[in-house]
Amino acid sequence: MEIGKKSFGSMPTNIVIIGVTMKQADQIIELLQDTSFPQVVLLDGAWGSGKTHFIKHYLRAKIEQLFDQKVYFFSLYGISSIDDFRDKIISLSLTEKEEASVFAKYFSKALDGAAQNIGERGVGAVLNGVAGAYKYKLYGELDDCILILDDLERVADEKLIKNILGESLSLAESKNIKVVVVANEDKLNCKNDIEKVFADKYKFSFTHEEVVSILKVEYENLDDQLANELLLNITAINSKNIRVLKRALSKFTRIQKEVSKIENVVLDQALSRILSDIVRICCAKFEHSFSKEKIIDAIDSRIIRQIKKSNDEAEIEGYKKLDAIFEGAINGSNQKLLSYCCDGLYEFSNLEVELNLPMRLTLLDAMQTIWVQNQLSESEFKEGVSLLEKYISSTDDIDIYKWFSSCDIYMYM
Repeated sequence: MEIGKKSFGSMPTNIVIIGVTMKQADQIIELLQDTSFPQVVLLDGAWGSGKTHFIKHYLRAKIEQLFDQKVYFFSLYGISSIDDFRDKIISLSLTEKEEASVFAKYFSKALDGAAQNIGERGVGAVLNGVAGAYKYKLYGELDDCILILDDLERVADEKLIKNILGESLSLAESKNIKVVVVANEDKLNCKNDIEKVFADKYKFSFTHEEVVSILKVEYENLDDQLANELLLNITAINSKNIRVLKRALSKFTRIQKEVSKIENVVLDQALSRILSDIVRICCAKFEHSFSKEKIIDAIDSRIIRQIKKSNDEAEIEGYKKLDAIFEGAINGSNQKLLSYCCDGLYEFSNLEVELNLPMRLTLLDAMQTIWVQNQLSESEFKEGVSLLEKYISSTDDIDIYKWFSSCDIYMYM
């Protein structure tokens, strides 16, 4: 596959991405080192931009190394109350061995006291009370650590979001605790609280090249040529959503395996087209939330709409994004490919035909058109004329349409 455009060069992909992420990690650490305000930092980035990947693989280890503090990293998704929030921190701050031994110590005393003083019916209430007091004591002793709180925008209750932000600020003000809150700020409504709580914000994003570098490490089938093709496509449609692109590449991988088994397919060209179509469909469906029906309508009606040149601003706006995404699409609204990408239904029975794959021509096929003939060498042309004559005079069972076409070409020559 000859791209002739952007290339990753000779530097190993893992070195490139590590250099980029370490620079970003250093910038966030600089914010945490500023003690002029409570150390609560917002790591802001869009959904699918790679924030969690960055934290797990780069930021967490760098912070632990530099500050020599324990890092507790967890998602806020599913947290339903401020007590849930505190319980999560407590459970992370205890190892299983510590938790078992301490609870055993507290509960054995409670059980003895309950059995002696109030009988078996009161044991449950006493244990619940002791557990609550024990957790409160542990939370009060929490200190000298770093909290990384992911998915703040996925907390359903806005009041709870405000409480979590307030609790984070309180911990940072009163103790040696640093807090990094990871969120998509555009999805949060409590703007005033954000301004009050965070000393600094870091806008997180990867470039298109960095996104492809990350994906190339994870997907072994994404060789340099396909990586370049992916880069060209996501740059053209301005997509950097790693989660959506992973979904697209997983779907591409299955078709890639099947297409690679087909004889005489022009593999590089075929895979280039398929990757482009799958990326664009997944981007429209999963990043921009267009329905399969809307995607089909936009693709099928694009040429007619361009001819009509509608002045209806509402109509133009409704198709604008989809037209931009599918401007470079090759196969149009391929129903089976759309069903596969959007609904997960693999209904292909003949990929060569259904995806209109480019196939290598035999010399006889090349002789069927004057344009292709002109690209042959002199020796190939002479051999081709001989094959054409043998085919025309053959008494074998042959395709009648192809036979008449061959006669027509031969008479023209």
